[in-house]
Amino acid sequence: MPIQKNGLHKLFSHSTKPDFINAITLSDGDRDFLKQARIEVEEAIVDGFKVLRERGQWSKQDLPTPKFAMQGSWVYKTMNTPAHPPAQQLDIDVGLYMPFSSLGNGQQPAKATSAYFDVVDDILETFICTSHPDWTLVKKGTCSRIEFPNGYMHLDLPLYAYPDSEEKRIEEAQMQDSAELTKGLSVNRFAVDARFLEQVTPTTIHMAHREEGWKSSDAQIIKSWVSSSIREKGHGNSVRQVCRLLKAWRDEQWPSGGGPSSIFLLAFTIREYQHTDSKIDVLLGRVIDQLPLAYTKALTIPCPKPEDKRAMEDLRDRVPDPGERERNKIAFVNLRARYAQAKQASSPEVSNSILIELFGVRFPLDPSRIVMDTPEESIAKVVTASPARPVANRTMSETKAG
Repeated sequence: MPIQKNGLHKLFSHSTKPDFINAITLSDGDRDFLKQARIEVEEAIVDGFKVLRERGQWSKQDLPTPKFAMQGSWVYKTMNTPAHPPAQQLDIDVGLYMPFSSLGNGQQPAKATSAYFDVVDDILETFICTSHPDWTLVKKGTCSRIEFPNGYMHLDLPLYAYPDSEEKRIEEAQMQDSAELTKGLSVNRFAVDARFLEQVTPTTIHMAHREEGWKSSDAQIIKSWVSSSIREKGHGNSVRQVCRLLKAWRDEQWPSGGGPSSIFLLAFTIREYQHTDSKIDVLLGRVIDQLPLAYTKALTIPCPKPEDKRAMEDLRDRVPDPGERERNKIAFVNLRARYAQAKQASSPEVSNSILIELFGVRFPLDPSRIVMDTPEESIAKVVTASPARPVANRTMSETKAG
């Protein structure tokens, strides 16, 4: 008997009715708030650096004008609104980049990371106190975090450094290309900074950690890898949408936080996605089918090092605990089973209830949108899909009729 395959795509995405993709999409108000917060924070730091230099507390060499670049889900375009705030948070990552000229151990900035974190924290505390007293500064190991009063959004500001020789090299190259220079002047500061940082040699960039010092790391290389990998999947692909749906499932199953990381789900989706259908429920289902095998083979992203510019990181190594891996695998197996049951349910009501169980109460309750694939329709599809076999014509003399 053919397997019933119900069409669920009109619940995930719909042109006129509320759908799940829209339900998990950042509102225009929240997006505008985060954009404005980013601008204010960056301007406060630039102005704060300038004041410290003018007072003679820091030199131009040790505290230059910084550059900024967005990172993470915002630039990957895979950001979702949180399902269970405040345990789950919506955040934007804004990397702060500074050139350094004095070296420690031949590669890293000579000044301790604590010195830079102290400067940034002091500037942010003053800015918050005078301009946004309802914001809160939290000092994390790898960043300065600003938490907003709505309880479900924050801004992370990690610190990076790169050799000033890179800055000189890139600026000279741009000066030689007057067209590129003119183009750079015609766009906003954010685009100019991003274009510049994309040209910095990845292996020369170091990220600051409050306790562990400077560590070789570059978020820009991941951004480039994500963009190019998704493009390779073909025009009009749905890689980002599939990833967002998996993240929404994760957030529903781990309401207190946890579960597979966002970069893990994105890298896995990129690896397993096959652009062979236009319906999002089918594309999602094919990735879900492979999830239980997620830990059986390497899942790599670029991680260049000074000694190996082509080094890769296996994301499985970020989950060293066998117990955590097993819990994730059990959840993957359950997702595959329940999603298959939703696709094969005998009624749209049962199918819709399973999807709400998997993706949460934000998922639409509208069984009428589910396209039921009846057994008769399945048989017809099999018949029409089967190649016709030629049959020899019979003449009247060949017939056995009396």
